[in-house]
Amino acid sequence: METGKQEEALLKEPNFNYNTINGLDKKTVERMEAQYKKHGYRNKTEFLVFLWKMALDVLENQDLISDPKSAKDIVASLNELKVSLGRIEANQGREEADKGPYDTLLIELYWILNVIAEQWNVDTSYIRNGNMDELPYRLTIKQREVMNNYGDTKRAG
Repeated sequence: METGKQEEALLKEPNFNYNTINGLDKKTVERMEAQYKKHGYRNKTEFLVFLWKMALDVLENQDLISDPKSAKDIVASLNELKVSLGRIEANQGREEADKGPYDTLLIELYWILNVIAEQWNVDTSYIRNGNMDELPYRLTIKQREVMNNYGDTKRAG
């Protein structure tokens, strides 16, 4: 094969098994040296192969998200995640409102009022019999506020 045809063949099909890098700016060389030392590579070739793999990963990821169909798929996935997170947040809020310190406070207040009522000889049988199982108006408003704050608007009323 003639020399001209060999050069032409090399230009058409690049050989990536042997590479020479020329013309790197000083800042790039400094950055490469810093990373080489920081990560403790055994030799320059191993480090350069790592850099090229990382650069190719970045380029392929850019290609992936720059494709309109892929971008739409990513947006759809993000929207699904947003809806799922909203459901999870609403459930967490309801559980916190139902089980948390709010209930403990109500229980403690009930027993304090019960002791006071007994000391003043107030008849509380209607409460014990379940005749007043609904919350008073102001407590209903407070409960609605708690439910709204935790994202549980269906139960808030």
